[in-house]
Order: sequence, then C-alpha cells, then structure tokens
Amino acid sequence: MNELMRTALELIETEVEGAINSKVDGRRNWVIRVETINGQRVITYCGGYGEALRYGRMSCLLRELGQYKIRWYKFTYKKDYKDALSKLMAAGAVNEWA
Repeated sequence: MNELMRTALELIETEVEGAINSKVDGRRNWVIRVETINGQRVITYCGGYGEALRYGRMSCLLRELGQYKIRWYKFTYKKDYKDALSKLMAAGAVNEWA
C-alpha cells in the first residue's frame, strides 16, 4: 500500500474514533485503551481509571505510541463508556481485555 493511501486510511480511522470521545468534561472515571496490533485495532484495556493506573495502562514509551497508534478514551459516565465500547466493537476493534 502506498504512503498516500495509508495516510488517507489513518485519517478516516482518526475521524471515526474522534466521535467516540466523552461527551462531558469532568472527572475521569472510565478509560478505554486502544492500540494497533498486526494491522487490527485492539482494545487492550477497558475499565476504571484507577485500575488503569495500577496496571500501568496509562503510560507507554513515545516509540510505542507511534508504532502501535495507542489512544486513550476517558469518560465521566459509565453509559458513555459502554456506548463508546460498543461503537469501537462495531467499528471492528477486538476486545482483548474481556
């Protein structure tokens, strides 16, 4: 795949995932960590924010951030968190954490 096509696909992916963010600014109670593994979006953590800190899921090396396209989605309300999780699954993400 040429570089232009790859960039276009990444922009589309970013646009789709951008619609998933929390609808309310506030306390971070829930978090979803998504990364790319072997060309597939994989949910590597989903759950409470405090648990993510304890498991070390809220940090990574800068090299890993670019290589695996790691993104975190933080939510105040559980209903927004569950809605985002279902949208990610509908978009083809695999839930490795479940």
